[in-house]
Amino acid sequence: MTEQVGDELVLYDSVSRSAHCLSADAAAVWGLCDGRRSPADMAVELGRAAAKVDAVLQELGDAGLLESIPGAERGMSRRAAAKRFAAVGVGALAAPLIYSVAIPRAAAAMSGTNPPPDLCDGKDCDDNNACTIDECNPINGECIHTQVVCNDDDPCTIGRCDPVKGCVFTPYACPPSTNPCMVNACSPVNGKAVCVETPVADGTPCGGDGACYQGTCGD
Repeated sequence: MTEQVGDELVLYDSVSRSAHCLSADAAAVWGLCDGRRSPADMAVELGRAAAKVDAVLQELGDAGLLESIPGAERGMSRRAAAKRFAAVGVGALAAPLIYSVAIPRAAAAMSGTNPPPDLCDGKDCDDNNACTIDECNPINGECIHTQVVCNDDDPCTIGRCDPVKGCVFTPYACPPSTNPCMVNACSPVNGKAVCVETPVADGTPCGGDGACYQGTCGD
């Protein structure tokens, strides 16, 4: 769950019960982490040094805010990262770009303090719709239903969401070839669906007593 505060971004992870405050630079990079852009693409789009983007990605990964760190070495320690970025003249790790804090209710209770009430405790936000991601906002107790995006990154499938089944992907339908010895099928080209004709197997019957050979029907 996110909330913009000035030029910073506050993220709340309801699973780990932790809050993260991202600086403007970290928030900008996090907003571009869609699984498709490379670190180099992000640097160009944001007008930032590539090493600084790498530094942000490393901190985002350390905070558990990314499924994977694009273009970065997995498990690289902060000290190793600092040396690497210092070598190219970037002092991005001199001060943290992300401030994180855990909010464990049990620990607060043991310390003798009164933790804020959990407005989501026992609340069922399930709307019985497979096309939404159901969550509860712990700050105000309101249910949030985020629409599921059905995308399998295959341009030759058309995704839609069924309220019962969830995401359903239908193959892209190409018009049949006018040549009985060719098959017209979808092929992904540069991220787009393109119908491409390919020959059927040699010897496939065609036109009465004819047979296909290298995409041509002959006697």
